Amino acid sequence: MKRAVTAFVGVLLLAVVTVPVLPELWRQPLQSVRVTGPFVHVSKQALEDAIAPYIPHAFFMVDVFAIRRAARTIPWVADVSVRRVWPDRLDIEIRERVAVARWRDRELLEQDGNSFAPESLEPSASLPVLAGPEGGHYRVLERYRELDRITQRYLRVRVASLELNGSGSWVAGLANGIVVQLGPDTFDEFLPRYARAFPSALGARLEEVGEIDLRYGNGFAVRWRKEVGDPGVEAEA
Repeated sequence: MKRAVTAFVGVLLLAVVTVPVLPELWRQPLQSVRVTGPFVHVSKQALEDAIAPYIPHAFFMVDVFAIRRAARTIPWVADVSVRRVWPDRLDIEIRERVAVARWRDRELLEQDGNSFAPESLEPSASLPVLAGPEGGHYRVLERYRELDRITQRYLRVRVASLELNGSGSWVAGLANGIVVQLGPDTFDEFLPRYARAFPSALGARLEEVGEIDLRYGNGFAVRWRKEVGDPGVEAEA
């Protein structure tokens, strides 16, 4: 019984000693904030301004979720890591979005097709321009990749633009100025077969081509640039 009383008194004394310390720990000052990231499209100053209202003076009062929400209001910020480093530092690391295409000259598309709207599209002026109906960006991006692979392989040129219109047809612009017309079924039924015929049908005259029309079931039509004066050719595939 005596041992139990002694142990109880020891615990009570420990509590008396410990409790006054807790407020001191709670007031432990936050001495430094380290912000890191690629800062290609995101301004470090803009990030600091966005998170400043959510940086407290005390280490234990940091609201990690509030800081993440504030940082992600910047369009180019894809994700944010916020970590307390004992005893007095806060580490914030951002991951920027990587744009692969422009969407209807108002938004940008990421690799997975998600769209976002930065304040300016100027930094991404060299990206391909995709267009189509509202919400159609996932489909258009997928078709762009398919067509781009084919034009690089058979024509040695990249796709600069691709548009899906209301009738389900497609219009592509290649980097060398050639316009490619595709029907609603071209991608799924005819495109690979047509593409294999490009080298033999166009040969060394590729630079003279103005338009390739693939909206046929048994071949494609070629229209030459105006200065050539040739009315065009038709090729079976």
